[in-house]
Amino acid sequence: MGFIINPSRFTVAGWDFEDDFTDSQVTLDARWGQAGTLCKPVATQDDFDWDGERTATNQAMATQPVGAAVSDTAWVLQFKLTNDVLTPGTYSSFFGFGMRSVSQATGAVSGTPDSIMGSISIRSAESNKWHFEGDDGVPWASPQMGANEFSGNPGVASYWYRMIRLTSTTATKKIYSDAYISLIEEKAGVTIASTIVDTDYITFQNDNNGDVTSTFNGRGDDVKFANAVTVAP
Repeated sequence: MGFIINPSRFTVAGWDFEDDFTDSQVTLDARWGQAGTLCKPVATQDDFDWDGERTATNQAMATQPVGAAVSDTAWVLQFKLTNDVLTPGTYSSFFGFGMRSVSQATGAVSGTPDSIMGSISIRSAESNKWHFEGDDGVPWASPQMGANEFSGNPGVASYWYRMIRLTSTTATKKIYSDAYISLIEEKAGVTIASTIVDTDYITFQNDNNGDVTSTFNGRGDDVKFANAVTVAP
């Protein structure tokens, strides 16, 4: 076994990356690069804050769990998100999470990134929604997510998410009501492009497609990533 520099980040149980946000603020800020101020780790809470309100500015945090070596065919990402306030505006706001080929410094509507992302969306004219998709050379939120909509609806509650790249062309997203026991719903074996590659960054990010007034925020915790596997360790 190699030298472990941060026990809260690495484990010997099969996860290549693990963060429970119990380190100092300096350490967390160094680990999770941030754009804007609304999506960030908070050491005093032992978790991270997120804000999904659609703004003209990029609000994001991201980290490289294994450097530039994430498999293009197999990985598992899981984490907990709590929705604190879901008060929509007139138009949709999206909060995205998953793996991207670019860092937090690149906004949702810029560049030509690859990504495998899930999202929560809110809008006053319709129910809150979950989505899941792979994007090949286009931002995950431009155009807004519409494929692979879940039948269930997110509420003000905590949810546990597991995202799996099964092959070069398929991926799965599962949503649980507890720590990976009680499955609410899943999109299994969703078809994605094999050219979605180099998704080296775990990313949590708002949709910066312009300003939409809403109150859409929460907290996150217990981020884990396993590379080159399709079953959680």
